[in-house]
Amino acid sequence: MSALAVGSIKREGQPPRWGDQIAALSAENLERLRRDEELGSALTFSPAVDILTVIREYATALSWQDVRYEPSSLAGEVTSHLVDVLRVVGEIEAFTPTDNAAARHQNLITSCDNERSWFADKVGPVIRAGDLEASSAYAELISRRDDVTRAAEEARQALALIREAAGEKGASDLAKFFASQATTHSATARIFLVLAGALVLVVFGLGTWYFFVDPIRLEPQDSADWIEFARQLLPRLLLLGVVAYGVRFAIRNYAVNKHLQVSNEQRANILKTFPILIASGQTEVQKDRMAVILAQAAVMGIETGYLKHAEDRGLDGQLLAAIELLRRG
Repeated sequence: MSALAVGSIKREGQPPRWGDQIAALSAENLERLRRDEELGSALTFSPAVDILTVIREYATALSWQDVRYEPSSLAGEVTSHLVDVLRVVGEIEAFTPTDNAAARHQNLITSCDNERSWFADKVGPVIRAGDLEASSAYAELISRRDDVTRAAEEARQALALIREAAGEKGASDLAKFFASQATTHSATARIFLVLAGALVLVVFGLGTWYFFVDPIRLEPQDSADWIEFARQLLPRLLLLGVVAYGVRFAIRNYAVNKHLQVSNEQRANILKTFPILIASGQTEVQKDRMAVILAQAAVMGIETGYLKHAEDRGLDGQLLAAIELLRRG
């Protein structure tokens, strides 16, 4: 059996030495250290990730190798240097671009490279050729796994973009609907306002006519006179009451339509800014929470000040919003 085959079999399972440290330097963990989008090209830790990958391969190869092929003190030195490597990893994870960031960034990469030099100088010469071949095969396997991971991540990002585009289109269409509804209610409110004004003039006109132009001149003296007085008064009161109710009806419908106008305008504005506000989230969790908050704000009851009394509301604000959505269907 070739050295490569032996090495490949030996590498099944967790490394017999420094397993936790090697696991902490896994490709998945190191990939998170790059922070390209967060820190930008000037402060990216991609060079450090490449260096740490070499250190992990050295440690992995030595871990599987028989201890008889290495100096007795080497294992302790490797342990000490892996502790230093993981300390640098922790500093990279906690790195923030403040207070002389460029110098601290370079110092961390230099520390990684110093550790790589030590592994190359002390560990490299004692690793057998077979283990080096196996290490190369193992590195190729890791590379293929990373390719699959990157492909899966690209697919996930593509799916997220598709969902985002669908969400933006839905929000845009709904914003246009609410805007058109606001325009309709605005026109209806103007009609009821004009009607209310006209009916108020009618009330004043009738009052003026009944009191000054054609008043009831009968002075009741007996029951027959009172009956005649009531016969003349009641039609006048009925007509004034009907016109007054018309004023009330027009004012109420004016208030309802103004309420719906302002509510729909606010919902339209929320939905127009929906994609921008969602994109402001730094993480998927923040974006999901922002989406829920905006969706609730777009359909919840809105106080506009036009419907102040319970008898004027007629419908609860949330029911009004629900009816607006149902009317779209």
